[in-house]
Amino acid sequence: MLPISNPIWFEQLSSSKYIFLSAQNKLQIFDSWNNLITHEFEISPVLYMHSFTLDGDKLFHSDGLNIYLYDFSLGFEVKAELVYTLKDNKLISQLSYANGQDSLSITTIETNNNKLIKVVEVPQ
Repeated sequence: MLPISNPIWFEQLSSSKYIFLSAQNKLQIFDSWNNLITHEFEISPVLYMHSFTLDGDKLFHSDGLNIYLYDFSLGFEVKAELVYTLKDNKLISQLSYANGQDSLSITTIETNNNKLIKVVEVPQ
């Protein structure tokens, strides 16, 4: 059992490192060998809902409108890189990375005559 309290999202990065979103809206890296939080990242305020997916050492994060990339293969001092922004009154509800296809998929929602419509979109 890991000593992480109130995680909103949680995933294993490597054999000894875990990443999670805390209730304080911070991404934190936990090292299970040292039993310490080793790195902490402020993330953008949520516009709809946070969603995350991992591709090895790369973390994709969405705040509902934008997609950010954290490339941890460059170390844990990296800054978030904005890689995609939705347009046309859509919001991102889910991110998913398909390793076999080497592609990031997003699920979006939009309003149309007061109805929510779910659309799957793959950024090019």
